[in-house]
Amino acid sequence: MHRIGKVVAAACMAVVMNGVQAEWTGVGNLRNFNVAIESGGNTVRLTHDVMKNPAGCTNASFLELQAGVQGFQEMYSVLLAAKTADRPVDLHVSDIACTASGHPQITQVSYNYTAGGGVIDSLPLATPSLDGLMSAADKAKLDSMGGAYFESAEIAIPSNSSVSVAHGLSEYSRWQAEIICKNAEGGYSVGDRVLMMGWPVSTAGLYSSVWIDATNVGFARNGTTFVIEQKYGGGYHVINSANWRLIFKVWK
Repeated sequence: MHRIGKVVAAACMAVVMNGVQAEWTGVGNLRNFNVAIESGGNTVRLTHDVMKNPAGCTNASFLELQAGVQGFQEMYSVLLAAKTADRPVDLHVSDIACTASGHPQITQVSYNYTAGGGVIDSLPLATPSLDGLMSAADKAKLDSMGGAYFESAEIAIPSNSSVSVAHGLSEYSRWQAEIICKNAEGGYSVGDRVLMMGWPVSTAGLYSSVWIDATNVGFARNGTTFVIEQKYGGGYHVINSANWRLIFKVWK
């Protein structure tokens, strides 16, 4: 007789200890599955065979796993594995809190199944991985969907010139450049990031571009003045480039 292994990835290992009550959806398959790329990281939005809205959230069209919550990567890995392998999951949904966008908030993910006649008992949460959750065929299927990712080391911001690095990917679907605050200024705190969109600043005659080719990803700008908007709006801010560092991100 086979035992059924149970994997639980949670935003908090003891939900009640953190004052968050929740309700299980019951076991069912994931349907619509969307990953939104946002400034704070990936946010997963999905529908499930059994939809729950115990907190009475204003938008119950889908359930949401918010970026930045403790345990996000572990839960995200389990959801990816379940969706790719077309296997059922049981979702814990908060009956107190909704997400910032007004959707029911996923707080735990339970994944019950047997695989290949054997038993899978646990997922090591300290090292989130799809290994052990999926067969080699399932992993190959997920890899074929893309997902390879490159992030550069921190780079000094160029002045009236450009800088580029090799991304090492055979193909790409999306790329971006960000600057990271190293010393507070313009309302920004250390660690804050600003997405470099590539735009003109007409009053100063300044332009910048974020570009990519088959080998490299780069950032180019003219002039020695680097202008961004103040963190909370109200006007542009001329940064001290020494207070910031540039990084590139590329997705296959």
